[in-house]
Amino acid sequence: MIEQDNTILRPPETSDVTFYKSIRNDLEIQFMLMSRVRGSSTEQVVEWLKLRETQSSCILLTIAQKSDNGPIGFIQLNNIDHISQHGELGIYLHAEAHGKGHSQNALLCFEDYMLNTLHISKITLQVLSSNTRAIHFYLKHNFRDIGYLAKHFYASGSFHDVNLLEKILIER
Repeated sequence: MIEQDNTILRPPETSDVTFYKSIRNDLEIQFMLMSRVRGSSTEQVVEWLKLRETQSSCILLTIAQKSDNGPIGFIQLNNIDHISQHGELGIYLHAEAHGKGHSQNALLCFEDYMLNTLHISKITLQVLSSNTRAIHFYLKHNFRDIGYLAKHFYASGSFHDVNLLEKILIER
């Protein structure tokens, strides 16, 4: 468990399954995450979480409120390349938790964990170009916008542009 101010990063717990199920079945959230709704049952979410625990190419941590340990989001690193020391970042924070410092706390803790525990020195991410709130957040936290992919993500009957961002955690 990693703590900063009012935020905790911890492995998913059995009590989080309902939270993850609601995320995985929400069309709007999955669109913003550039993912697909899978119609996940409770059993499928449990299996998905177990799989995430065993893969060396990804790490998933629940973002929880320190006050009650309740889940409010997640942060993950996918496609981890341990030799080249990079991976693809993903963050989700429930709308009710916005504006309380949880995203910043989670990112700072996770960056420290990636650098000092996983020895990851570079993170990349893709974000919908229309998600200006997220882009602003990442730029504020020293990510570089390195370009975009035109009409890259198909959802809701149309193609959407995607921004590419990166952050070097240490100079290589």
